Amino acid sequence: MIAKFGKLIYNKSIKGIFIRSADASHIFRRVRDYLQFGMDAPKPELQYPGLHFLMDFNRFTEKTQEVIARCQALLRSYSHHALEPEHLLLAALGDDDSIVAKIFTTAQLDKSNLQKELQEHLATLPKIHSPLGPIPQDQLFISQKTKDLLELADNKRELIHDEFTSLEHILLALVDPRSKGFATDILLKHGMNEAKLFQALAKIRGNQRITSSNPEATY
Repeated sequence: MIAKFGKLIYNKSIKGIFIRSADASHIFRRVRDYLQFGMDAPKPELQYPGLHFLMDFNRFTEKTQEVIARCQALLRSYSHHALEPEHLLLAALGDDDSIVAKIFTTAQLDKSNLQKELQEHLATLPKIHSPLGPIPQDQLFISQKTKDLLELADNKRELIHDEFTSLEHILLALVDPRSKGFATDILLKHGMNEAKLFQALAKIRGNQRITSSNPEATY
């Protein structure tokens, strides 16, 4: 009997597992569930199946989920198959109603040149071409850099006692001294650092904590 999970095929008759996915941990969980429950195995709770997460997606705010969702279209437009911090930052900057736009306005920083430089950088990254057309959603995945970034953003959330991971936590993670890469460098180049970010957040949020999935509605 053969069970198919996206790009994985598990053949029970020969006890063989063939993996054709960038996220092996996600696939092994599927195999484990299949071996335990058969074809009634519970489906993974992924709103955006092309991007596999190692953390609870429901802990992101609605705006953060929207930005991650837009990243799928962004990846395909650049013919990329891995979500990098630069894609995430560009998608966040593209939402004029998000906390990111408010932060840049409050900090009196222009994000238009930042967006342009991010677009130029992404255009230089290697492209993945398929003779069958656009890259299928099940072949999009999150790079290790982005996974590390999201984990650091979650740590920032805990540090300031918020209940949901929001876009400001991702920005805080990007300007953290432990972060490396083009997205971090370009934020610092354009004047966004940890001190300026916290100053802007104090003006926007005051003493409010994030206790709902839609905190922007209260700012």
